[in-house]
Amino acid sequence: MHSVYSPSSAYRWINCPGSLEVTDQDRAIQDQKDTSAADRGTLGHTIVEEVLKTGHFKSYPKADEDLLDAAAYCVKEAEKVLKWYSSEASVSQEVRLTSTLIEDFGGTIDLLIHEGAVVHVVDFKFGVHYVDVKDNPQLLSYLVLARDYLQAKGRETSCFRATVVQPAHGSGLDTATVEYRNEDLDAFLVKVLEASLTRERKPGDHCQYCPLLYRCNEQASAAFDVYQEDIDVKDPTPCNVEDVVRVFKAARLAKQAYDDANGLIKDWARKGHINPADFGITISQSPRVYWISGAETFLETELEEAVLFKKTPRSPRELQKELGLDKEEFEDSFKELLEIRNVETTRVGKAYQDPDFDDLTS
Repeated sequence: MHSVYSPSSAYRWINCPGSLEVTDQDRAIQDQKDTSAADRGTLGHTIVEEVLKTGHFKSYPKADEDLLDAAAYCVKEAEKVLKWYSSEASVSQEVRLTSTLIEDFGGTIDLLIHEGAVVHVVDFKFGVHYVDVKDNPQLLSYLVLARDYLQAKGRETSCFRATVVQPAHGSGLDTATVEYRNEDLDAFLVKVLEASLTRERKPGDHCQYCPLLYRCNEQASAAFDVYQEDIDVKDPTPCNVEDVVRVFKAARLAKQAYDDANGLIKDWARKGHINPADFGITISQSPRVYWISGAETFLETELEEAVLFKKTPRSPRELQKELGLDKEEFEDSFKELLEIRNVETTRVGKAYQDPDFDDLTS
């Protein structure tokens, strides 16, 4: 169960508290996206946790060699960190902590070490993008939560360390540690408190993975303002490079927002909730939506603008199955479609010859 103020998304909601106004619709759109990276990270964490507990690897059929190597590196680095402390140190894995100061602020720490006045959190990352350990909101959140938890037990803490182990990103800086003081955590806690008191939206680089991006007017306005800037492209001066980078980032966010909104419109059209044409929207071809102009007589059906398929027909045989026709009926109808006036056919990629239909090429 994720908290509203989750450490893993702290970079976003600290900079834009309004990004927390997530609806069921927003979550549904996020659920449709590729989750393979998240699933891989979850499996990697599970492997590391089990190996640190048992001292050996077992069989993990769903883990490829790269993931097993990454997990082994995480275990090795964690064992190095543990050697910094005595056998009397308190060591916990997958610790779920919640704040006693801020409602719904909490998260799960991969590895928590406490000895004397020292608190040390270790976070394992299996993604390909480099994570900077310095002033990292996620790590600071973990340390604030750990300090809160230990102080509630009457333990005094004054030294706070955070380590990120990230074997997959490939920059060579696979493990890094930073140290903080109470003053640093207090300053960060103020930011968390301020974010918890408002729902103001503030566009910026933190918008990149926001679930509200596709419907955020504030970010759209900010991106439009960037597009309006007059940039001198004759000379790549440092100033111009900075301007172009800003346009690039704005365009990247706009593309992400478009993809999310486009997917939602296609889903609504597929379910029959809306007709995109009523809003002046033409949906391009996709695995599930096909637009056929001038096909009123095709299959003796009164088609207006769209034929919607649940599955992508990759060949004439699959198209026949999708339409529920026998071979002869389908052949006649398919030829008739191609002969209809104003119907244009476009070859995309390499033509596919279906062995079941000698004279039909998809």
